[in-house]
Amino acid sequence: MTICVDPYRFPWAVEKEKSIDVVTSGGPFIGITKEDLEYVGTGKRYFNIWSHTGPTGNGALNFSATVNKWKYNKKSI
Repeated sequence: MTICVDPYRFPWAVEKEKSIDVVTSGGPFIGITKEDLEYVGTGKRYFNIWSHTGPTGNGALNFSATVNKWKYNKKSI
């Protein structure tokens, strides 16, 4: 798995076949394994996703969702 440590404020979410791809900019990007993560429960988070034409066209979608929360166990960042 690759994680962006400091993503751009507004990621792009795109539906592709039967999955959702989230594209972000920023960095640095780090590679981790599932052994590097510790599950710590769930929490409500708020999302803002721009339309397919970006921040200058067609508005945005705001929503909240309950998501899984994880803790990164390595101190290499």
